[in-house]
Amino acid sequence: MGRIKRTSLQMIFWKFLIILILGLLLSAAVPFLLLAFASSAGYVTYANNAEHSVQEISPIIAAAPDITKVAIPSYCEYLILDEDYNVLYTNMDTTEQEKALEFAKTGENSDPTSRTQYQFIPRETEYCVLKYYVGSQYKNDWMQKHLPAPEILLLKLPIQNQGIKPE
Repeated sequence: MGRIKRTSLQMIFWKFLIILILGLLLSAAVPFLLLAFASSAGYVTYANNAEHSVQEISPIIAAAPDITKVAIPSYCEYLILDEDYNVLYTNMDTTEQEKALEFAKTGENSDPTSRTQYQFIPRETEYCVLKYYVGSQYKNDWMQKHLPAPEILLLKLPIQNQGIKPE
């Protein structure tokens, strides 16, 4: 008869420790790799994409004779003001209009910890305030509307099974 090989408690502990460390590393690395893949495949924008787009389009908005013919990016909201800071037209809701108007008058964001940023663009007879978000966004409108922001999803993936209890 063959001898039964016994495994020591120390060997079981080391196997457990190695598996635990590998599992933790994978649970942290996989979401970042998925976000990097989604960015390179074109499903998600980079975090500073909106900021770069606004910087590129600002001189065009400032020089354009008719602002309605300027292709403002879909992820930007705008507020057009006359010289007395009266609203001419906008695609913002009323609470956002108030924040953008405050930014136009003071030059300071009312909530500096927010992902929302504003760009003030003076024009010949009016002012334009662009509102955009700093952070990754989905390029698909359905995903943008129904899923949490990619950074939030990135944090939720490693801990998604924490609430599941065994039966």
